[in-house]
Amino acid sequence: METAAARAALPPAGVPAEDGRTRDRVGNLLLEHGPQTAAELAARLGVS
Repeated sequence: METAAARAALPPAGVPAEDGRTRDRVGNLLLEHGPQTAAELAARLGVS
């Protein structure tokens, strides 16, 4: 289940993460949601 904090940490869909913290965000997503495919992570992060 996705928390409000996790949703707030994500940019709107299609907006690339430009703050240089993509690695941290990937780690947080894995901790929050467990194992995910690269495609799932990319969709959540708005990257390709």
